[in-house]
Amino acid sequence: MRLDGWRRVGESTASDGPAGEPSLAYLDLFLTIAKDHCGVYLYVDLRDDPRRGGVGYCSGEENHDEPVWASTAHLLEDVAGAMDGAVPCMYGKWLPEPDPTFGVEWHQV
Repeated sequence: MRLDGWRRVGESTASDGPAGEPSLAYLDLFLTIAKDHCGVYLYVDLRDDPRRGGVGYCSGEENHDEPVWASTAHLLEDVAGAMDGAVPCMYGKWLPEPDPTFGVEWHQV
C-alpha cells in the first residue's frame, strides 16, 4: 500500500544502494515487520550488502537512516531484555510491556 502511494506521486521505490545506507521511506526491498496506528514502522532491509537483514525504524514520511539492530534476532534480544529489566530500548525512548491482545505495548518514556 505504501509503495503504491509513493509510486502514484512519482517517487521511485527502486532498491538502489547497499543495505544500511540512508534511503527514501519506502523501497521494494524493505520488509515491514511491525507498525503502529500512527504510521511508524519497523522494517528489515533486504538490499545487498554485509548489513543485509538489519532492522530499522521509520515514521513513514522521512528517509531511513542506518539500521537500529543488526538483525531480527538482535531486535528480539533487545526487546526481551528490556521487558525483563523494565528498561527502555530503541533509542532509549520506548518501554516495551507485555500485552495479551497486541503482544507488546510500547510506552514512550
